[in-house]
Amino acid sequence: MWYDDEVDINTIPADDSGNVNYIKSKMAYRMGDGSIETASVSTHPDERVDKLLRLARETETTQAIDRLRSVRSSLDVIKRYGYCVIFHWM
Repeated sequence: MWYDDEVDINTIPADDSGNVNYIKSKMAYRMGDGSIETASVSTHPDERVDKLLRLARETETTQAIDRLRSVRSSLDVIKRYGYCVIFHWM
């Protein structure tokens, strides 16, 4: 994907201060109730890099939800909106 690809990765140019900032884009998310909400998220102009960025973002969200679930074990139902899955405690 990286070293043997014939097409170079598109980069983000630095601003006057030397900072490199991702581009803000609207992303649609399907909620647990089936509705669709949009959020402004950071994206990369190269699709390959953006896929890795989205993967990291979604797995971090999943990990945070899993940690909350273990702390709040008295809940009967936890809705996981990122994956639209409802878990019932046994």
